[in-house]
Amino acid sequence: LSAFFLAQRLFEQGAENRGFNPFPLRGCSGNEAEQVVNVDVEDGFVTEGTSNNAYIITQDNVLVTRHVGNQILNGITRRAVLKLAEQTELKIEERAFTLEEAYAAKEAFVTSATTFVWPVVEIDQHVVADGKPGAFAQKLRELYIAEALAA
Repeated sequence: LSAFFLAQRLFEQGAENRGFNPFPLRGCSGNEAEQVVNVDVEDGFVTEGTSNNAYIITQDNVLVTRHVGNQILNGITRRAVLKLAEQTELKIEERAFTLEEAYAAKEAFVTSATTFVWPVVEIDQHVVADGKPGAFAQKLRELYIAEALAA
């Protein structure tokens, strides 16, 4: 199970005109960005990626992901992962969160139709927790794959 990094990139291709600062996801091997997570430059909150949703787990074991609205897509994978997360011991909060909250998180991960649940171990050169994929993200990935195979 590889882990992805979030690393800061300066405004690109008119991103500042759209009101977003893009943060590309990079593989451990240092390959070029495969996906991007955006931060709204007006309020500083993480929105979503080009094809993914972002999540953090706080030090108090609260799963946080942005609420459904005009800033994120309420995709099938997101809905399935939140349903699976409801079966765990974690409290779930659908609210906006900042990069600073993500830097201090116990875990971070993204979800998408192609990567399912993918742990994030570094955000903008800030190591998340111990720099390894978190146990909860790995468990959610296993549950998601098991559910998909059973369908």
